[in-house]
Amino acid sequence: MKQTLGIVRYNFFGFFRNPKVIFTLFLEFVLSFLLTGRIMVVMDNYNTPVQAIEPFLWTFGDGTAVLLSSMLLLLLFSDLPKMTSVTPYQLIRTTKKKWLLGQFVYITFVTILYTCFMLLFTSVLCMKDSYPGNLWSDTAALLRQYRFK
Repeated sequence: MKQTLGIVRYNFFGFFRNPKVIFTLFLEFVLSFLLTGRIMVVMDNYNTPVQAIEPFLWTFGDGTAVLLSSMLLLLLFSDLPKMTSVTPYQLIRTTKKKWLLGQFVYITFVTILYTCFMLLFTSVLCMKDSYPGNLWSDTAALLRQYRFK
């Protein structure tokens, strides 16, 4: 397990300095802005607040949003498996299974990080008219009503 986590840690070196990661996070912010547009229009027109997590949930309300988000993840993972000059050394010092497990754990962590950034971006975009709590808002009821008519 220690060797697997070492491989994951090596994959994260320079992660936030990578231009591809920065570009993907920028596109993720643009995607969040475009997908929260519908809920922001309803919030403004009916002057109703939303619960802080609702914009994140409503942005993935259709297949197109999920597809676009998945395309950004594919852009982020386009260089996997990470084949660097250290890879042969890692494969000699560990087994192929541990190295492959390290790649899968890296993909899992990056996907969780990507989803957390999407949650952060959608929450920040709707922060002006949102509240913390565990109660669905009137905006969600209006969107649900509008969607299923």
